[in-house]
Amino acid sequence: MSEIATMSTIQQKVSEKIKSQFLELIPDEAFAQMVEKELKAFTEDKPGDRWTNTRKSPLSDMIELEIKNQFQAKVRSILSQPEFQAKWDNHNRVVASDAVTDLLKKSAPDILALMIGTISQQIVENFRNSLHV
Repeated sequence: MSEIATMSTIQQKVSEKIKSQFLELIPDEAFAQMVEKELKAFTEDKPGDRWTNTRKSPLSDMIELEIKNQFQAKVRSILSQPEFQAKWDNHNRVVASDAVTDLLKKSAPDILALMIGTISQQIVENFRNSLHV
């Protein structure tokens, strides 16, 4: 999407399209209400059912899809760069590239804390509780 239309522009285009086909059949006030109803259906989230809080509007879905597509394209372009390509050692085994190795080294403390933090805390709690016997 290279151009974002304003709501008034969208409303005008919808109005012109419908009027061109049904102009003489619909009074202006009723026609304006029809346009408003369609715009609300397109742009406003709806109350959800008992399993979901809200149902997204078609506009929200379109925006989310566009963001997702742009994000995936950006990540794909980064991960396709040569520094992220796998390497092979002298024994024909795949080894991490320098970029992946550097990322792991920088993130290792956080990764380790997330992986074993909870179980480590439980061990500490159990050990502390055993001292109070």
